[in-house]
Amino acid sequence: EARFYVGESYYRLNEIAKALPFYQALASDMNFSMGTRVVGRIAEIQFRLGQYENAVTHFHRLERIASNKKEQYNAWAGLMESFYLLAQYHSSSAYARTILERGAVDPAASNKASLYLGKNAYAKGDFVTAQDEFVSTVNTARDEYGAEAKYLIADILSQQKQYKQSNETLIGLTNDFSSYD
Repeated sequence: EARFYVGESYYRLNEIAKALPFYQALASDMNFSMGTRVVGRIAEIQFRLGQYENAVTHFHRLERIASNKKEQYNAWAGLMESFYLLAQYHSSSAYARTILERGAVDPAASNKASLYLGKNAYAKGDFVTAQDEFVSTVNTARDEYGAEAKYLIADILSQQKQYKQSNETLIGLTNDFSSYD
């Protein structure tokens, strides 16, 4: 347990690179009482360090050993974001749908998953689907995910040379989400 608490200390000091080896030393010990927490920390740290392939491996492991809905959601959200950053948009969308269908632990989780469905379509150049997903997100999300979705709608409109509608959308963004500048 001492290694866990040393790792936690570094983690809480935001010295995540120093925390990682302590968690990794505990990851193979499945008798350790906080095994899911250790695997979750490893996945999160690797994600934050930009080691997305390694993060995917550990988020998959967390998905398999999760003992509650929050841990499942953390695994699925980590996989959704990691796959997005690895440009594996189909996999990212699959986890976004999983969150929407089975794992939304709160409204923000649903909003984030909905946004990622749009971002994946956007990244693939499917602006029609992306815009539909972003509109869906804006209609349900009054948070940073809704603000980002509205901004991306304006960007799509601009790319389609619909400048007046793009500007109106940006003005709406300012009015509707002024706290998320």
